[in-house]
Amino acid sequence: MFHVEHSEQLARWIREGAQELELLLGSDQVADLVWYLCQLKKWNQKINLTAITKDRDIIVKLFLDSLYCTRAMETIPDATVLDVGSGAGFPGLPLKIVNQALKLTLLEPHKKKVAFLRYVIGSLGLQDTKAVPERASDFAALGAARGCFSYILIRALALDSILPFVESLLAKDGKVILCRANPLGPEAKLHGLKLSHEVPYILPLDYGKRVLSVLSRN
Repeated sequence: MFHVEHSEQLARWIREGAQELELLLGSDQVADLVWYLCQLKKWNQKINLTAITKDRDIIVKLFLDSLYCTRAMETIPDATVLDVGSGAGFPGLPLKIVNQALKLTLLEPHKKKVAFLRYVIGSLGLQDTKAVPERASDFAALGAARGCFSYILIRALALDSILPFVESLLAKDGKVILCRANPLGPEAKLHGLKLSHEVPYILPLDYGKRVLSVLSRN
């Protein structure tokens, strides 16, 4: 567990980074994110959750980068969100922590990572949140989630292995948000979807440029 002084420093970094996003976090939300960071580092010693291990890198590259998704998400009451290939919970869990109204499904095929996700969900008491140990192709084939999701989030995955399966999961006016380092090129295959718009941004502390590519149905 972190010393109190170190926890306060982490909380300050999180709070200041969120302010750049015009997100005012409550003390409980900041505390939950600090706890999440602590558990991520602890579990990462036993199972491979992330190659990002320095505190500030985790806060900027994982937590704050996840929260930038809010710039591409409209305020929808009871929005349903699918985080595909969630890994250690990014971007889905930080978004849920700051917006408890989201109904979140974390899709992750690796069972050890799912165990971590379920531990975080249970420990933080996150309602309307579940971790499902499935690949996107198998999850879509089940049919139970057809047309269910307001937003489908995809981060750091090969698009050709994911996009063919996500259109059926979108709600009527649903959007796919791709978290990317670079804008989509004209050669990108979107598998029945179309590029609606892109939202470029720069991470704090010179951590680089990113872009959210927002897709919708044709």
